[in-house]
Amino acid sequence: MHLLGLVIMSLSIFMYGAIPLLADLNQTHAMNSSWSAHARFHVANRPGLVLPGTFLPAWALSPFCVAR
Repeated sequence: MHLLGLVIMSLSIFMYGAIPLLADLNQTHAMNSSWSAHARFHVANRPGLVLPGTFLPAWALSPFCVAR
């Protein structure tokens, strides 16, 4: 049961990190020339905020951090 919880949490963490990046870093958002530079700046900065929030919880669930 413990492994199932780790798998579900890992998938959730991955989805939290991957889906916003795929949605934001494409032609309709961060690379859209019709958006103002300020708006594109904020969309382009999002990976810098999302990735630490993805990797830190993933590391916390890893065998390197979890006490067995």
